[in-house]
Amino acid sequence: MAVVISSELVLNEADAEIPLSYPRILWDDIFRASASTITASTEDADFPAANVADGLTFDFWKPTALPAWIEVNANTAVNVDYALLVHTLGSNECSVLFQYHDGSGWVDLIDEYAPGTDRVLAFLFDEVTASRFRFYVDGDNSPQQMPAFKIAMAGKALAMQRGVTLNHRPITLSRKTVARPQVSEAGALLGRSIRREGVMTEIAFESIEADWLRDKFEPFIESARVYPFGWVWHPSGYPAEVALVWTPSGKEDIRPEHAGLPDRMNVAFDVEGIIE
Repeated sequence: MAVVISSELVLNEADAEIPLSYPRILWDDIFRASASTITASTEDADFPAANVADGLTFDFWKPTALPAWIEVNANTAVNVDYALLVHTLGSNECSVLFQYHDGSGWVDLIDEYAPGTDRVLAFLFDEVTASRFRFYVDGDNSPQQMPAFKIAMAGKALAMQRGVTLNHRPITLSRKTVARPQVSEAGALLGRSIRREGVMTEIAFESIEADWLRDKFEPFIESARVYPFGWVWHPSGYPAEVALVWTPSGKEDIRPEHAGLPDRMNVAFDVEGIIE
């Protein structure tokens, strides 16, 4: 399961009419905020803690001993109801917790979870207000089993006002593969080598209230010009279908359009990304 939904989850008043069958876009990120400070229990000299916040998946944080933690201090109270990890917890047989500091100690937001795979992992939980949050990881304390955290995110999820359109292609079923076949002079297939792989899909919503889009969705549009984001298209029904995605290069920015009524808008945009 790639989405872990807290058993204590109660939608707050603002999201009470947005069920968990509607998508969540995970873009608001306190790890990336300029005022935030990131620290870790330990870090490999070549793989520092700051790597989790750069939005890139080729570099990462790696501790030198387990248990380990990586903390973000927003240095002010912030509202948080999601966390996201791009990781190697499955390969390294580790478990993880996401916690916040209540002023006297660390409080679990999700029960300890061992994913068993390296798929992108998202936590959804009831909103908490605090300044300090952390991922806590445990496992076999041997050098070869130290996990890698490629991207760590936490913040306020964008709960979409509508579900996706009926022809939506789930991200985990929409692979994008660049392969090079090897063919003999006689035309026999000798093999295929994969040069690059990932996932891609189109995200489309119809009849969104125009005021809601300008207030809630437009800040995401601005962020998506630069940063990747988590895509959870149906948290309650398909919790395994989570990805870290970004808008492709060479494409237009996200551009909503009026839906024929002055107070309704449609929006559609392409994304590509990774699921592990």
